[in-house]
Amino acid sequence: MEIPPSDGVRDMRTLAQRVHRRWLEFRRRNPGMSVPIGDTLSRILEHAPGYQSPRKRAPFRQRQPLRNPGIFTVQEIAATLQTTVGDLLGEPGYTSVRDFITPAERRKLRDALALLSDLFDLEDESLVSSDDNDAAAAPFVIAPADFIARDHDYPEPLHAWLIPQSPRNVAAAVESLREVRDSRLRVVRVIGDSMEPLLCNGAKVVVDTTRTTPSDGDVAAIYVRGSGGLLGVWRMRDGEPRLEKSNPQGGVIALPPHDQWFVWGIVTMVVEAAKRHPRIVATRDL
Repeated sequence: MEIPPSDGVRDMRTLAQRVHRRWLEFRRRNPGMSVPIGDTLSRILEHAPGYQSPRKRAPFRQRQPLRNPGIFTVQEIAATLQTTVGDLLGEPGYTSVRDFITPAERRKLRDALALLSDLFDLEDESLVSSDDNDAAAAPFVIAPADFIARDHDYPEPLHAWLIPQSPRNVAAAVESLREVRDSRLRVVRVIGDSMEPLLCNGAKVVVDTTRTTPSDGDVAAIYVRGSGGLLGVWRMRDGEPRLEKSNPQGGVIALPPHDQWFVWGIVTMVVEAAKRHPRIVATRDL
């Protein structure tokens, strides 16, 4: 993999430091979840000064730190850490939102939020709104334990915080925060390459569950009982619905009898581009 000569990661040490930072952030965001550190990731992290390997290799198994990871290796690491290749490579267009402010400003923001929480008792359970309860009371029609991930993972309700592209300072960032929560919109991560180049493996998309009557050309999300969640371009052929894959190798899927499947929504927006295309615009409408 060639390291970009400017405005990004210049050497393995810098790449390893960014991977290590995202690894620590992932663990903080997901307490209790394991972050698999295989041989390749471990050999990259060995370049990061602050990384301490959780286990020592036997002398006869010692391997040199990795010096030239392939782009697909970086893509796999980015997917595991829930970020992008562009972010790990330090490309300006893919700077993480947490990098828009300095560590000192982040500490101030953390302290300010803790102070606000204490002053206004923001942990009070009575503050849960009816919208929150509605979102909790309206799970996806298939229980998580029964859901079969095929073209996408389990649909989660949309809940996001929007901030400006480049906040001037902590105060400006806090003032401009806007919460977006809508249980009718579900976010899924695309699995596989059957919908490329329209939807690439690893991309996160929004599905509008209020739209269950697709028109010709819509990207429909369909659940087939016993088979799993499908994504495809809706087509009617001889009065029968079909799912057409964007990837020519994916072909056309003939759906089983109507009582074995249902349309659960229409894909309306890409909210996070696929990891293998670090220069794609991160958010776009379909």
